[in-house]
Amino acid sequence: MCLILFSQNSHPDYKLVLAANRDEFFERPTLPAHRWNNSSGIIAGKDLLAGGTWMGVNATGRMAAVTNYRDLSVERKAKRSRGALVTELLSTPNSSKHLDSLRTSNEYDGYNLLYWSGDRMQHLSNISNKVSSIENGIHGLSNHLLNTPWFKVEQGKQRMNDVLARSGDVLVEDLFKLLQDNREGEESTLPETGLPKDLEKKVSAMFIRTENYGTRCSTVLLVAKDGSVRFEERSYVPEAKAIFEL
Repeated sequence: MCLILFSQNSHPDYKLVLAANRDEFFERPTLPAHRWNNSSGIIAGKDLLAGGTWMGVNATGRMAAVTNYRDLSVERKAKRSRGALVTELLSTPNSSKHLDSLRTSNEYDGYNLLYWSGDRMQHLSNISNKVSSIENGIHGLSNHLLNTPWFKVEQGKQRMNDVLARSGDVLVEDLFKLLQDNREGEESTLPETGLPKDLEKKVSAMFIRTENYGTRCSTVLLVAKDGSVRFEERSYVPEAKAIFEL
């Protein structure tokens, strides 16, 4: 994922409201969200190149999602794909122990990992090397640390606040509409991550479109007060739509 917006315990009907975009090269082979044929009960899309996923839920309603930490000045030397972080976390019965063990792992390039246990959200980055429990409220994550005030993160958090304040039965549609915002940040607001400035500007938008790279799919996840889960993914490359309820 390259943008994850979520609200924890700040909506009258939902413990968690999450909206996310996955940005990737269009040529990278991918399966849309589906029920994986294994004992974990994972529902997620699948990266067919490395075998992992960017975001998923399992049969018990736990959720995990990953974004990369973008700093092109650091040499990439990972032994494993970051998509394995999500699948292993959703497959293990002792998620707290597994999260803690990842703090000392050097098998992955820079990442942010979000984990929803069913009642609270936790964040782990191998840049900060600590597991943090997230405070209630609205939060945003892109390709830096949690709530780093990049243009897309700040715009997304503000728009999610507006959506939650007004939406009733149209909450899901309003969240998908939010994720299609293609406004770019002003050059003065752009971070320096090693990308050329013209490309840094293009990827500053919540919804990205370039010739060979951009937003491949959008996902909305709702966890109701009673623990029931709605997971909806809309893929653009390839086109697909999937809704799952737990």
